[in-house]
Amino acid sequence: MCDLDWLSAGGSCAGLVVVTSSLPDEGKSLTSLSLARTAAKMGIKVLLVDGDIRRSSIAKKLGLTSDKALIDVLAGTVSLQDAVITDPRSTLQVLPGRTVNLKELDLVSLANGAESLFANLRNHYDLIIVDSPPILPVADVQVLANAADLTVFCVRWDKTPRQTALTAIRMLQDIQATLAGVLLTRVDYSRHAGYGYQDAGYYYARYRSYYAD
Repeated sequence: MCDLDWLSAGGSCAGLVVVTSSLPDEGKSLTSLSLARTAAKMGIKVLLVDGDIRRSSIAKKLGLTSDKALIDVLAGTVSLQDAVITDPRSTLQVLPGRTVNLKELDLVSLANGAESLFANLRNHYDLIIVDSPPILPVADVQVLANAADLTVFCVRWDKTPRQTALTAIRMLQDIQATLAGVLLTRVDYSRHAGYGYQDAGYYYARYRSYYAD
């Protein structure tokens, strides 16, 4: 298994990281894009895959459109080279998604196609980041997390119920996904500072104006 030394050393190790959450609207897509852009700006060859084929959003966040997508590559109707687009703000390459009808999906075929695709991608990229569907509403994430070296789990601050997050984490554990950690997203720093936890968010809210002057 890849040890993902790219994060600190910028090495050539090929790694596959899946980013997911319990439910929609927890910030996983923006997190995926931010991680991928940051890595690309470090000089790492990165591919961001929009794996949320029921609710694709990465191309829209980039201000791009494409008539070729991940689902077409998996179906064998479009080549990977023809489907990949480039982020206008970095060297990041993106395999966009396209929202498809639930009846069009065959999870067995999806699993087989994804396994083959990811094996191929590891030969061409240092890092592959996959924006996955949320865990609880659909089963697709099980296919993606099983193929990944690491899974990043996003939890929306002050919104996601504790039991909901725990249920999703248990599901990841059940499929033996390697959990890199839990990322707190969409934090309201002003409200957070009022709770008096005095962690990094507390000091950011209190002193950011000092450093902005």
